[in-house]
Amino acid sequence: MARSISIIRAELDEARAKRSRIEADMGELDRAIGDGTPTAGQQERWERLTAGQTKARVDVERLDEEMRDAVTDLAAGGSVIGGDGARQDGGDQARRGPQRDKALRFVEAAERAGELPTHSADKVDRLLRTGTTGERSNAARWAEAAGDPDYLRAFGKLLADPQRGHLTWDGRESEAYRRARALGDEMRSAMSTGNNVGGELIPLSLDPSILLTSDGSINPIRRNSRVVQTATNQHRVVTSAGATAEWKTEAAEAADGSPALAEVDIPLFLADANVVYSYELAWSTRDLVAELQPVVMDAVDQLEATAFTTGNGTTAPQGLITGLVGTSSEINSSVSEAFTAADIYALQNALPPRFSDGAAWYANIAIVNAARQFETTNGAIKFPELMANPPSLLGRRVWETSNMDGSYNAAATASNYVMVYGNLSRAYVVVDRIGSFVEITPRLGANSRPKGERNMTLYRMTGAKVVRPQAARLLDVPTTA
Repeated sequence: MARSISIIRAELDEARAKRSRIEADMGELDRAIGDGTPTAGQQERWERLTAGQTKARVDVERLDEEMRDAVTDLAAGGSVIGGDGARQDGGDQARRGPQRDKALRFVEAAERAGELPTHSADKVDRLLRTGTTGERSNAARWAEAAGDPDYLRAFGKLLADPQRGHLTWDGRESEAYRRARALGDEMRSAMSTGNNVGGELIPLSLDPSILLTSDGSINPIRRNSRVVQTATNQHRVVTSAGATAEWKTEAAEAADGSPALAEVDIPLFLADANVVYSYELAWSTRDLVAELQPVVMDAVDQLEATAFTTGNGTTAPQGLITGLVGTSSEINSSVSEAFTAADIYALQNALPPRFSDGAAWYANIAIVNAARQFETTNGAIKFPELMANPPSLLGRRVWETSNMDGSYNAAATASNYVMVYGNLSRAYVVVDRIGSFVEITPRLGANSRPKGERNMTLYRMTGAKVVRPQAARLLDVPTTA
């Protein structure tokens, strides 16, 4: 059931006011820092304000969408719920049906219970409210089945005892399992991966496509890129170099400023992660799902950290480095077979101004440490801000990216991609397919006898690609044997 327009409007006004306050504080802090190096306290406050700004923007977008839905419902002659709880005329029930309402209730209940982080609940909410009618319908069916608390309990019992766990289900758990199994079979068929992906639909509170986020991630590329969820095996984005604006005199014909649009398809790839747990853990742990959740997230995060850096784009998602190599964004070091301070200035200067806002540095910790040792002619540290926590460089944040090159060998012929500077939210897109699956199998020893352990193998699909290389610059230190 939709909420009243007056309530939505009040929340939207409050969200916009909060965003304005945060942006005003950011402007004040920016003026206080000026051209100098921010202190550790200023840097920490800037990070907090940036996170708050992102959250406020998401809230405004969500409430804007809800307002548009409510207005459309009234125009369609259906009904919404008034502030006094009475139904008002308006409401497109074909689009805002009971399935989506039920899914939203499950998501809200899971968030209140602490089973689903706020960022994950926001992702599901956006999936249910945006996109085509078919996309919203698929998302609602998935969220209703995977988010059902009865299914979570049934899954937990099956995880603890795959052979006999179903014997302990009550009627509601059995029915929830049947619905999830039927939808899972349909989703596996739609994957069209050519692989036999079996097992159970994973509960929403354990699904990496919803749980993975910037917070606490070891993967700065996912953290700072544009991340979208989809219910298909491929995602298409439209990119443009930008339109052309002009000043013109009265009655003069306008110039053709049409932007050149290009479509980029991002394929999704099947990945798996295997987690081993003992029978004793399954028997003695009250909430096995909650215990395994961080283990599963870490395994997937580790896998993606490599793919999002150097993935080949054919058997795994295209990595950021892979997508920038060979483009006009690749820049060679200024000194043969050496990384110098001049390269840092050149890399930042090469990024177009339109992408400067939100740009950051990405490098292996060994390269960061090398830059920390650069000195001025009188022996002073050249980049003292690199010593701060978090580190920054020339006024922009530095992110440790462990899968990038950390060294180069002057005795070998090779390209060494040591540093990236750019705005990844404009350059790189990560796509997560909703709906992951797990198989639970016994773990056998060398003689094929049980070890008292089980494998939980998770299958999921994700993709990534550089869609706008102009928004980043890559430093190559080429060497020749």
